[in-house]
Amino acid sequence: MVFGGDFQQILPIVPKGGRKDIISALLPRSHLWQHLVILHLHINMRVMATNSEEQQKFTKWVLNVGDGNLPPITEEEGVDPDWIKIPSHSRLPAEDYSLKGLIRTIYPHHRCHFGDAMYLIQRNILAPKNTNVDEVNNAILESLYEESHTYLSANSLTPTKEGASVVAGILMDS
Repeated sequence: MVFGGDFQQILPIVPKGGRKDIISALLPRSHLWQHLVILHLHINMRVMATNSEEQQKFTKWVLNVGDGNLPPITEEEGVDPDWIKIPSHSRLPAEDYSLKGLIRTIYPHHRCHFGDAMYLIQRNILAPKNTNVDEVNNAILESLYEESHTYLSANSLTPTKEGASVVAGILMDS
């Protein structure tokens, strides 16, 4: 049996569980853990394939964040001692601290590239909850078109005496 994943990123789901319940459900806390052989992957093949020094630096920075190897911010008063400094090139400019600003930054000129699959594949906005995803999706859709349309569907048709069918009050020819 093979268990895979990054335990820093993938947490178990514990219905109505708190932090303590989630930590105790982690695989390393299981009685099985002592019987497992751990193999570490050392080369990120996805990053190597890009051949981009910038991407390799970013990946190393993300790993350092996950491993807790970055120094915390200590010089600013009122800042949580566990906070770290995010490089300026990875932050939104102050004037773009809004959902529309985020969309403008991640998807510049998105109205021109809406049909370009590669443009869309190379960009994404991650959100912690489905409600946040809905909010982002709705904001992007609203910015694409002035007028939106809702198309309804039906699982079944109601036959009429004349041989046609009615769906939600709309007469459909057979």
